[in-house]
Amino acid sequence: MIIGAGTLAVWRPWATPPALIVPADTELTPAQQAAAAAGQILSPRLPRAPSSERPLLMVLPFRDASPQSDQGYVAEGLTDDLITALGRTTGLALIGRHTSFAFQGRPVDAQAIGQELGVRYLLEASAERSADQIKLSVQLIDTNQGNAIWSDRIERPLSEVLSVLDDLSDRVTAGIAPKLRRRESPRASPATAETLAALDLIWQARLRRSSTDFAEAIEVRRTLERAIAIDPGLARGYVALHNVINQTFVERGATADQWLVTAQQLLDIAGKAVSLAPSDPSARAAYADSLTLISQHGTAVAQMESVISATTTDAELLRAAATVMSRAGEFERSIGLMKRALRLDPIPQPGHLASPLASTLYLQNNYAEAVEYSGLCVKRAPTDALCRLWYAASLAQAGKPDEARQQAAALQQLGAERSVSDQARLMAPGYRDPEHLRHIAEGLRKAGLPD
Repeated sequence: MIIGAGTLAVWRPWATPPALIVPADTELTPAQQAAAAAGQILSPRLPRAPSSERPLLMVLPFRDASPQSDQGYVAEGLTDDLITALGRTTGLALIGRHTSFAFQGRPVDAQAIGQELGVRYLLEASAERSADQIKLSVQLIDTNQGNAIWSDRIERPLSEVLSVLDDLSDRVTAGIAPKLRRRESPRASPATAETLAALDLIWQARLRRSSTDFAEAIEVRRTLERAIAIDPGLARGYVALHNVINQTFVERGATADQWLVTAQQLLDIAGKAVSLAPSDPSARAAYADSLTLISQHGTAVAQMESVISATTTDAELLRAAATVMSRAGEFERSIGLMKRALRLDPIPQPGHLASPLASTLYLQNNYAEAVEYSGLCVKRAPTDALCRLWYAASLAQAGKPDEARQQAAALQQLGAERSVSDQARLMAPGYRDPEHLRHIAEGLRKAGLPD
């Protein structure tokens, strides 16, 4: 179960890794100050209404219209990329990607979806990719009336696929809020053959990035490595690779030596993404997350603060910020960010309910809510070890020892040897205060997990 992390030690996706400066925990280095300033210039924060007052949009998963049966990942990749673009559009509120994909394959009833999620607008589309073309049939629907505000058929050369997404993002925004003041951003250049090949692999990997199967995670990592080798200048490849290593290899654990290598590897990968796309919030969030893994919590918090604002409605960024804040001991801020993310993405990946939400509530001594969210996590993903772990510890601290012991036993039956010392080793990286680990160990012992 712990293979893989150590194998990353010698891998480098670019010829000469950037010379990243590990910053002091108390202040930003000049290089980081410059990066943050660049991000502010390139992504100015224009005045925005509170998210509850902004138009709420949901992008339904694109239907696959390709004649080939194995092209479904293209439609999903395009959906994912469009959600990312729209989630960073000033003045919009957007339903998160996990909730959007929960509607995949369901009949489209615009008014029913609008009532269920409080969504005013739906974007519905089908996608077809051929050897040299991308074709989309798109309509923007007003759920109040159940009719299309506009519909269009787009046919462009495949090399313009990124421009198509830019144009579609702008048109959706104009259709929802025509008077909205938007940032002028450079249009995407035509994609090279190398970029298209790399994008294809990244879209394929996207289908499996949330898998809890470790063997499959290794294949995802290899797919992303191939994408980076084909186009080393595509920042999104490094962000995707960072996320799969962070979410899978780190959580599975490693020896102390492997852990140090993996933590530095993650920092290197995120640093490369930032160097390629300094204003990309996902790249900067990955870098902030990596800083917590080498105990640079103050700088990590500062980096996340430069990425998010009080009106951010990108659920992925809110979750990333919540994780950074939790590891730094900023529990109230972490919980606030996660609850904002849940309002926008009410059907998240189950593990997000356990970490950072239930784990942070637990560390805050709010055991009742920790039980609620970790229990929901177990209900949705009964084989997820993190869900079971936080449920067991929270139940024990909430004064429910019998239920806690049942969950601890279920945790041990998941296959891996799990003890208090095992869990402490797995969780040690990232937490700022050693007291947090003692607190976790206390709950696990109460639940009956062996030392």
